[in-house]
Amino acid sequence: MEQNKGKIGVLTFAKGDSYGAVLQAYALAEVLRRMGYRVEFFHLTWTTWRHELITFVTPFSRRFESFRREYIGTFSKECHTREDLARASKVLDCCIMGSDQIWNPAITTHRTLRYFGDFLPDGVRRFSYGASFGYDSWRFPELTDDVRKLLTCFNAVSVRENEGVSICHDVFGCDAVKVLDPTLLLGDFSSLLCKPAFKDAVVGFKFVPSEPYYGLMRQIARELESFPVLMEGLSKMVFKAGMRVRRCWFPSPQTWVTNIANARFVVTDSFHCMVFAILFKKEFVVIPSNSALLSRMTSLLGDLGLDDRLFSSYKEVVDSKIWCRTIDYIEVDKRLECLREKSMDFLRAALP
Repeated sequence: MEQNKGKIGVLTFAKGDSYGAVLQAYALAEVLRRMGYRVEFFHLTWTTWRHELITFVTPFSRRFESFRREYIGTFSKECHTREDLARASKVLDCCIMGSDQIWNPAITTHRTLRYFGDFLPDGVRRFSYGASFGYDSWRFPELTDDVRKLLTCFNAVSVRENEGVSICHDVFGCDAVKVLDPTLLLGDFSSLLCKPAFKDAVVGFKFVPSEPYYGLMRQIARELESFPVLMEGLSKMVFKAGMRVRRCWFPSPQTWVTNIANARFVVTDSFHCMVFAILFKKEFVVIPSNSALLSRMTSLLGDLGLDDRLFSSYKEVVDSKIWCRTIDYIEVDKRLECLREKSMDFLRAALP
């Protein structure tokens, strides 16, 4: 580890109880710490009635908060306003926006401009790392002028998808570089692994479960002479179908990663579950639940030569017999290492 080079502030969804959100935050912090920087995350968060209900009746939120304390580290004082964020930024040498869908106003709503740094004083060094618009086009024309003005203050801009590069250029008139998600940049998550509850299972993680999904899990497990395990929270489908499979209820981030690391096959609609399947060299399929959010998956799979792992329907998966085809991870790793070096070059150049 290099000597201390200064203090970096990161604005992302690190306080969100989402596997992808906390794992990408951990990964970026770990990369920066290994480069010799101190890292502090802005404590900007919000909640919903659904989240509060789940927190009340399950250990879900407690497990995420425990992970944040142990692995992510320092947060600023809780920020409720633009002025709170501005005060928190005064002790920083640089501010990074990202990664994750921080530039998707459908998620950030009335806080959208915060994630473009509207609270930062003039002259504060800032750049984005792997920011994502979520969609393949910009759908919020009422915000265009404000975002364009804020992006002119950035020292450098990087995004996570090809479509993000196009949006920056065509809509906001700024140049952007495509970089890897921080989880792929770090690559090594062995420190998070715990004792596995099972091995060689067909592991499923789905934001939008359905009866066909449960059926596919059972079929792939039969074909591979294995057994299905679902990593799940509360959903109405849990009580309607699929009760003949094992479940891992509300896993901690460490258990979630461990389950993927020990899987024989992974079925998901999650970008970050797909990423960890790749990192642990697993066979997998991706069946997106929202076609409007495909860009983050198609961009990465195309770069790694894994386009054949993306399907639009369960029938397509069955017809393809994809479980009979093996991924050439030697070739994938070659491509990934090249992309990793380019991403590190961007990060080194952007940092003070």
